[in-house]
Amino acid sequence: MPRISMFYGIVIYMYWYDTKRHNKAHFHVRYAGDYAVFDFDGNLLDGKIPKRAEKLVKVWTKER
Repeated sequence: MPRISMFYGIVIYMYWYDTKRHNKAHFHVRYAGDYAVFDFDGNLLDGKIPKRAEKLVKVWTKER
């Protein structure tokens, strides 16, 4: 899975978007051993990361 961004220990990965296997475009986040999945509107779809990291990811989605 290609790494597309990294900041403050937050690493963002994205698979190639495949509508047959995935319903909505999304990206994967790893932070301090935690894991989460977000859509490109900044909504948490699965997993859990600390609130501070979650807020930074949401800002990242707006800046892209």
